[in-house]
Amino acid sequence: MRRGYFLLIFLICTGSAFAQPYVLTKDDRQIIENFQVLPDRNYSFEKIISDSSLLFTTNPLLYNFKENKAYWVRFTIENPFRNTQDYYVSVFPFIDNLFYYYDKDANKWQKIRSGLVKSDNTRNYSHFPITVYNNSKESFYALVSLNALAKFKDSTHLRLRLYKAAVINADEQQSRVFWIGTLVIIFILFLYNLYTWFVFKDRAFLYYLLILTGSALYLTALKRHLNLLTSFRWFHVQLTKEGYTFYYDLASILTNLAILLILTGFIQFTRNYLQTKVTLPKYDSILKYGNALFSLIVLLVTLSGIMVDGYTPVYAHLIMNSFTVVLIFLIIWVGIVSYKRKYLFGKYFLLANALPLLLVMLVAIYFIINPVGADKSTPLPNLAVLSLVITFAVALFARINILKQDLGNEQLQAQSLVNNLKMAEQSNTEKEVVLKEIHHRVKNNLQIINGLLFMQFKDNNDEKMKAQLKQSQERIKSMALVHNKLYETDNTVHVYIKEYIKDLAGDILKTNTPAGKSIELNIEENEAVNLSLDTSVSLGLILNELITNACKYAFANKESGHINIAINKQASGYQLIVKDDGSGLANDFHQKNSMGLRLVTNLSKQLGGKAKFENNNGTVVIVDFVDAAAA
Repeated sequence: MRRGYFLLIFLICTGSAFAQPYVLTKDDRQIIENFQVLPDRNYSFEKIISDSSLLFTTNPLLYNFKENKAYWVRFTIENPFRNTQDYYVSVFPFIDNLFYYYDKDANKWQKIRSGLVKSDNTRNYSHFPITVYNNSKESFYALVSLNALAKFKDSTHLRLRLYKAAVINADEQQSRVFWIGTLVIIFILFLYNLYTWFVFKDRAFLYYLLILTGSALYLTALKRHLNLLTSFRWFHVQLTKEGYTFYYDLASILTNLAILLILTGFIQFTRNYLQTKVTLPKYDSILKYGNALFSLIVLLVTLSGIMVDGYTPVYAHLIMNSFTVVLIFLIIWVGIVSYKRKYLFGKYFLLANALPLLLVMLVAIYFIINPVGADKSTPLPNLAVLSLVITFAVALFARINILKQDLGNEQLQAQSLVNNLKMAEQSNTEKEVVLKEIHHRVKNNLQIINGLLFMQFKDNNDEKMKAQLKQSQERIKSMALVHNKLYETDNTVHVYIKEYIKDLAGDILKTNTPAGKSIELNIEENEAVNLSLDTSVSLGLILNELITNACKYAFANKESGHINIAINKQASGYQLIVKDDGSGLANDFHQKNSMGLRLVTNLSKQLGGKAKFENNNGTVVIVDFVDAAAA
């Protein structure tokens, strides 16, 4: 009690030495102009409140940081209203501050530490909570540390701001709910599109994943939600010539990285989705090199913020945001040009992406107009990100449907190209170019079919059906491998069969070898054998059935085994020999009528030969065949 009386007497006696109290208004956000400052000389708080000889001034400029490493601040707030008011006070600079207030309930002075060096996962680290009781005056003190500014010769402004606690808490809660909800949506879309990319191998989905990652990172860093995820605090304090302090921290770096990821995703998505390399080559080059230049700008801005003392963000961010506006405008214009020229995906691109692109452009323009003093609570970035992740998903859904619908047409077109090629009178060079394109398109179509079968495989619970789907996938893979070999080599007509068998057999063994078993493969060839496309496809299907069957049944009672494949050129044609050292053929083998056996038999007949099955220390299958078109 005696201490309380002393404080009361002290406040009465020294009240005249204080600056005029700041009178509260009904505004949610207010600026406190009535305050006093004093350079710190290692004063204790008890001396500050008891020694009337200490001369506080009303000068808001803080200077000579090498000598004045900290300043004391005191101010009084008057509440003329009948209700007790809860506020947050922000004292700038807020690198490392101690805030003192009198706790009436505990009947003593309390202190709170806050600032950039303080790990606080609850709220922005510049806010001090205070309570101003009804019809009363409350005095407050703050010790502002300026050690981080010792290298600067200029002065800085001391600023005090007041925020209604209810408004700030509501804004933070709303922002946090939106942030979490948006992250959930992004996460769901990320998983779905990752799966879709895995199935179709369409790079448009991969670039969309890049946009989703950048969007999640942007909202987290820009809105200062990073405090909730990590207690790590890194910052680089800067001082402008105008006397304002700002800091470059981990959130600043991640914000720049997020912008780079989003815009790079935008550009690459546009190039892939609209196929600008083929349809609009000039615009494609502009987009490509524009992206490279923007990446360099972001890198320089980030490194300058980290390493350069006296770095001012205004001009750097002005350049970065201005370049963002230019690139977004270019993306929209490319979409318009594609639509006017009636390219396949031009309409879907504009319908799905016009709104998010415009919102992203508005965000960049907003930060151009407000380069330093921008209100981070503006909902504009939230709206841009939410529109971005949802509408881009719509564009990709449309792409999936079109791919499925056009799958049959693509196959017909590919077959038509093959037939026309046989009838066309073209030079060898022209034929090779067309054939390469045919093989590439057929391979891609077969991969899409394989992807669709994989989706059915994953969604089917019938084990028998899943086994049939898996067999179909392996057969399609063997066909696609032939076209891939023809596409990758200069010889677009004939397949070097040993290399094809090696890749095919290796892939089959990798997929079908039972766990815990070891199967070695040996391929023999008496001379180089090149076979035509049709013969190679049929031979690949035969090998697929024989090797798959050997993996399943031949080594059931053995931990290891060998499969030997020989392809020999003979006077009357060719001979394929597949031999394993497994358990051999069952006695009732010829009575079975499996699909695999029928497929091998029928394909052998199509090749102008027949298949023979023998037991010789394992199973031996001999296929004699001819290929009139082989070289």
